[in-house]
Amino acid sequence: MSGDAQNLSIRLRQEFISRLDDLIPHVSSDSRLQTLLGRCTRSDVARLAMLKGIEALEQEYQQKPRRGR
Repeated sequence: MSGDAQNLSIRLRQEFISRLDDLIPHVSSDSRLQTLLGRCTRSDVARLAMLKGIEALEQEYQQKPRRGR
């Protein structure tokens, strides 16, 4: 994680936690991500899900991503 990362604490229902956990083996076996992640954790899957979700929302609302805040 980069040095400018900030901590974000959110509460998730168990069903979401289970879904994240179910994705760990799939994400960890993705050769495109193995170099970046090494050992894949629930937090890594959650970050990836958030990134993909933010990208989908930006596309839906036709906004350009805000980087380097």
